[in-house]
Amino acid sequence: LMVAPHAVVVTERTRTGALTLVNTGDRPVEVALTTQYGYPVTDTSGRMLLHTVDAVHDTMPSAASWVRFFPERLVVPPLGRRTVRLLVTPPSPVPDGAYW
Repeated sequence: LMVAPHAVVVTERTRTGALTLVNTGDRPVEVALTTQYGYPVTDTSGRMLLHTVDAVHDTMPSAASWVRFFPERLVVPPLGRRTVRLLVTPPSPVPDGAYW
């Protein structure tokens, strides 16, 4: 299953986004969407990885709990594609900054 784009940037003005799921296989793929806090890091060879955090503390700039997917569960047919919309609803007020 291919997911595009690899990152969705949401601003205060545009609190929505979309993902495209593409099934390049010959069998249906069942998908359940969730969020998890993480940020990009590089290893010693310079390769970029996603560092994920299971226990998110209040001091971490996590936006994971603000994101909802429509639909949250779906099936992508063989050689098919589906669009998933997302809505970001941050609490108010949110201090300026980048949230992951």
